[in-house]
Amino acid sequence: MDNELQKKIIDRIVAEVLYRIKAAEPKSAPPKGTVVIVSSFVPAFDKVQESIKSNFGTEDIQYFTVGGAKVPSKLEQVTDADEAGGEKVLNIVSGAKNVVILTPKIKLLERIAAGDDSGFVEYLTTRSLLWGKNVSLLLDFEPPTFRRNTFCERIADALGVLEEIGIQVITYSCANEESTSLALVTENDVVCAYKTGSTEVRTLAGAIITPSAADKAKELGIAIN
Repeated sequence: MDNELQKKIIDRIVAEVLYRIKAAEPKSAPPKGTVVIVSSFVPAFDKVQESIKSNFGTEDIQYFTVGGAKVPSKLEQVTDADEAGGEKVLNIVSGAKNVVILTPKIKLLERIAAGDDSGFVEYLTTRSLLWGKNVSLLLDFEPPTFRRNTFCERIADALGVLEEIGIQVITYSCANEESTSLALVTENDVVCAYKTGSTEVRTLAGAIITPSAADKAKELGIAIN
């Protein structure tokens, strides 16, 4: 057997072995489900859930809280990312189709836009983009129009950069849409009014105002009328 024929036979054997090894490897599952990262206070959580289900479907939604953020106790599939460990969270995110950063603070938006991945949420967002995930921000306010030399300019600039690198910006309204006057005023109502730019919370006659709502209104300069 000449050397050329021998080489062809060896090449065919090697190719067949590699083919069988590859065929025997487990097929990687396609990405599915939605991971929601909660890193700060979230107003009107019921509306958040409606928005997430409307935009990403109702199946396999997992919430991860970071930095002591709180979510309703009745919510299912919630994990404290600080306790779970970064590797476990990254592992779950790697298999997800959608990653949603929920109502992030403005400083967090600016750090992500600047490419600063020193924090866990920033790093998680960056990795999700590099892995080709559908990354979204779900905001409880409408992105502000450009206003030079105001804090709105900073927000608009950060959101503009994030959209340019492939992050989708979605909003939901945390305001009470059914009535402009409330029979019960909670701290959540005051925060919603503040975040939407209102200076007051209107109430019905004889409305109940919780102590925490009164304290938060005083802190934020919101009138309860």
